[in-house]
Amino acid sequence: MVIGNQLALGEFDWDDYVTAAAPVETAEQWVKKFEASYRKTHSLTNATWANDWLKYFRRLPQGKALKAEHLIDVCLNTPENSASRSRCVLRLQSLADFAGVEVDLLKYKGTYGCGKQKPRELPSDEVIQEWCSGELIPNPAWRNVLGLMAIYGLRPHEVFLGELRGNQYFVREGKTGAILCYSA
Repeated sequence: MVIGNQLALGEFDWDDYVTAAAPVETAEQWVKKFEASYRKTHSLTNATWANDWLKYFRRLPQGKALKAEHLIDVCLNTPENSASRSRCVLRLQSLADFAGVEVDLLKYKGTYGCGKQKPRELPSDEVIQEWCSGELIPNPAWRNVLGLMAIYGLRPHEVFLGELRGNQYFVREGKTGAILCYSA
């Protein structure tokens, strides 16, 4: 009766009933092996591993064998044509290749990419000047932040991670590492 219910619900898995001579390695075990191998050849912070790799690997059924259909399900349950889907596909394909699971996840990657991004709509010089000099931003420190972003093309957080050196702005750290920004 249990097997019949599992068949009806599409949840039947032979791994739950067949005992093989060699134990089947679970997704969780493959992820641990992959991490150890990957860290030997790549420099990787714990935060990057958790947020950029493990984030997708945790979506796999941890206690079950690593199978193509599980990998495909995780990919298909990630929003289509998104950066997340693209990254998910690449991460899971790396795991599949490492574990010897024959599957082509790249066909599920979608069309996300630089060509699909909308061009940024930057405010005009007049609008920037109005915001930086008017009463729209009453706090002069925040007007300075906006001015630095406009003049040097900084990301908001980069204003707080750097310093002004003459007519150059030096960002000590950030998303792109240390950079030197010049005014136009």
